[in-house]
Amino acid sequence: LTYSPDDASYIYHCYDELLQELRRLENDLSAVELKAEDDAEIRELIAIIDESKEMIAQSGYNEAVRDFLRGVPEFPTEELADLADIELPEYFG
Repeated sequence: LTYSPDDASYIYHCYDELLQELRRLENDLSAVELKAEDDAEIRELIAIIDESKEMIAQSGYNEAVRDFLRGVPEFPTEELADLADIELPEYFG
């Protein structure tokens, strides 16, 4: 996974939105009885998601965000970012 520090926030939001939708899907599927083959596919997709999380952890994303946020003064940065509708990068959980 290669990206520039400028892309970190965008990448975070993409993964975050994807994971939110996948969690909703998992919750919906847990209420439905699945065939064995469908259940196996779901388990495989969950494994892929888990591998993606591990890849993000290994990419150094959270460390890059931490380093970036350490260099940003708290005031007035957060207030100015809010006014300009800019979101500071967040840690990937």
